[in-house]
Amino acid sequence: MKFIPAFTFMAASAASVAAQQTLQGLAAAKGKYFGTSVDNSEISDPKLAALAGVDFNVLTPGNPMKWEVTEPTQNSFTYTLADQLVSFATTRNMKVRGHTLVWHSQLPKWVSEGTWTRDTLTAVIENHIDKVMTKYKGQLFHWDVVNEIFNEDGTWRPSVFYKTLGEDFVAIAFRKARAVDPSVKLYINDYNTDAINSKSTALYNLVKKLLAAGVPIDGVGFQSHMIVGQVPSDFQANFERFAALGVEVAITELDIRTTTPASSAALTQQQTDYKNAVLACVNVPKCVGVTVWGFTDKHSWIPSTFPGEGAALPYSDCYKPKPAYNGILSALGGTAVAIESCPTASTGNLPKGAVAIHSGTGGVATGWGDWSYETSNDFYSTAGPSPLIGSTNIKSTTTANNYGIISFKGSTTNFQGMADFVVYAAADFPFSLGLSATSENYYNSPTRPSSSICESTPSADKFVKCTLNIPELETEAGKHAWDRIMIWTNKAGPNTAYFSTIYLAPAGAAVETIAPPANSAVIFAGNGLASGWGDWSWACTNNAYFAGPPKPLIGDYVFQGTSNSGNYGGISFKGTTAAFQAPYKKIVFYAAADPKSTAAPNWSFRFEATSESYYASAEYPFSKICAGTLSSTSYTRCELSLDEFIAANGVHAWDRIDFMSKINTGQTLYLGYVWAEPAVASSTCSSVQPVTTTSTKVVTVTAPGETVTQTETTTAPAVTIVAPAATVTTTTTAAAVTVTNTATQTVTTVTTATPGPCPKQRKVCNGKYIDISCCENGTMCVKSILNDFTKSEFWNCVSYGGGLLDIFDRR
Repeated sequence: MKFIPAFTFMAASAASVAAQQTLQGLAAAKGKYFGTSVDNSEISDPKLAALAGVDFNVLTPGNPMKWEVTEPTQNSFTYTLADQLVSFATTRNMKVRGHTLVWHSQLPKWVSEGTWTRDTLTAVIENHIDKVMTKYKGQLFHWDVVNEIFNEDGTWRPSVFYKTLGEDFVAIAFRKARAVDPSVKLYINDYNTDAINSKSTALYNLVKKLLAAGVPIDGVGFQSHMIVGQVPSDFQANFERFAALGVEVAITELDIRTTTPASSAALTQQQTDYKNAVLACVNVPKCVGVTVWGFTDKHSWIPSTFPGEGAALPYSDCYKPKPAYNGILSALGGTAVAIESCPTASTGNLPKGAVAIHSGTGGVATGWGDWSYETSNDFYSTAGPSPLIGSTNIKSTTTANNYGIISFKGSTTNFQGMADFVVYAAADFPFSLGLSATSENYYNSPTRPSSSICESTPSADKFVKCTLNIPELETEAGKHAWDRIMIWTNKAGPNTAYFSTIYLAPAGAAVETIAPPANSAVIFAGNGLASGWGDWSWACTNNAYFAGPPKPLIGDYVFQGTSNSGNYGGISFKGTTAAFQAPYKKIVFYAAADPKSTAAPNWSFRFEATSESYYASAEYPFSKICAGTLSSTSYTRCELSLDEFIAANGVHAWDRIDFMSKINTGQTLYLGYVWAEPAVASSTCSSVQPVTTTSTKVVTVTAPGETVTQTETTTAPAVTIVAPAATVTTTTTAAAVTVTNTATQTVTTVTTATPGPCPKQRKVCNGKYIDISCCENGTMCVKSILNDFTKSEFWNCVSYGGGLLDIFDRR
């Protein structure tokens, strides 16, 4: 394949997208590219796949070209994952930036822990570069040859490469890369180099030195992982000094994070920050382009790496442009677009006692029939907005010049005790809801326009909840006569509307809310694993995009895992140790299982560490950590607190969570929602133990020639104090003492607290049982938590937010 120079390609792209405003088209008009990173777990997301080639004309593979993936064992190369993303880019006319060849991180252990001489490590570097670059020769237009070589103060990072070769490893890598592929542009890449500071100056001096020595460096990449409100004012000036050396510059991994949930003020500032960052490139001729590190918050790496932060990208997690997108448009000379918030996600649960008519799984519920008129209906449509629950919508199109949309016929029994008729609808035209009775000559029905009964104005690309109160139309027998619901429009067809959930709700019903608290780290939420998490399952066949049944609890999919017959494998998610650090206190998940797997003892949950030789883990059967027995049709909440498993460096070593089958006959588990939950600010429960206070009053009377001491001891009623340590202060008035010769009286009160008996106590904190007993020294300890599961060790305890007990200091 012949290499096409970058800007020849960009100009061609601009012509092809001239009919619409896109980031790549606007950038190409200024001689720049506009790119995004994509990872393998994301390309099965249909919305991402559809949008990636529209706004972006350059793709950077997130992980599959890194050393640990391409050469996991010495001289054994694999390119399957990298090939997937190159193919993904090619079919969308996107160029590819190779990332990355020589980097201290994500190295296989045979490299990072090997024993090397100068000659042997040089040979390893050159062989790796030769094999990987030869594989993709002519298919890429940039390569990040060397990545992240400096500390924040500008000193060299003590990588295996630097320790063995000194700074020479950089020149070795670039010279080999040029020899393998003379046509590709070769980049050095780093983060926190956006401002003129110690680190960027060290990089500047190195590039200047290497160019003087004839080392073939074509460009410098500025990752630009930044924080809202902290885009440096000298960003452009920094670009200009590097460009003056004769090299290209590029923004290679742009994102600008903020605390979450993001405030409107933060999003407004983020819009300005994105504008200024992109302008810094636009204003420098030798800045060739900008790459955002992902474009939708749905797949961002930020939340799993920086707990409590996120919202870093120009598209929201429902693929709507954010204010940041308008900031980019402004920098590129485009026109601002309308900003829409994401629709509120449904939890997948109907109100208790509701009568379902359609719930996202296709077809009409048992007991109901389609009595529509003047319309063409598809009950299994994947068109329209993403289903709020289940996997399909109802698509209904009125026929030409007609007004009907959809009508369902049930029975009068369906309406008994029901207070509301609820529809989640998406339509760009006005419609009405109504009820009708076909029996006993009742055909009249009240109607309500969508403008008066919907939570917001309906549109074609999002579902809006619309509610019609069921009026009291009585028959002579004193019963409701309603047996049919109707939806129609006063706009002549053809018109198309979409419906997600349709049901009748009883009076006083409330939908159960299933959502993680603020600052939780979501691991799975119905649309593949969150950024920063990977599927590390073993002896298990998995499908992260399983549409059910059981129906998805949230999003579009269920995570399905089936242990291989004859094995004990299960689902395992691999994150990073950072995902298990404070403030996270427990993992919460909603699980279901196939009928032969619903017996709770068949599954267990554990934390595991794959780093630093830590493989120890505590197992907890689902029967001890779930709110009930697993079902094949609904989800059960389960949770497990994070034990304090300490690594040699003093931090948690956990980096993986496992869902394991306990029998080897091929079990299937379904996960609807998984997240790591932080502690909250205050506690509502505390440990208590009874104590008895004893007050001893010592009265000393001093008179001329004599001293009289009177001692009186009293035992006060038992009181309750917080354990393990307590101080009780009392004030006691001494009994009257008669003295003569103008004696002086001194009263001293001494109070002691003695722990009383310490029987096992059971407290209920936020709906969880906590059993408390005494340790050897009389302090209070937790013996069991989370639904009576008894631990084999004793632990000291203190109370923490949310009413549960923080476990620490293993004895």
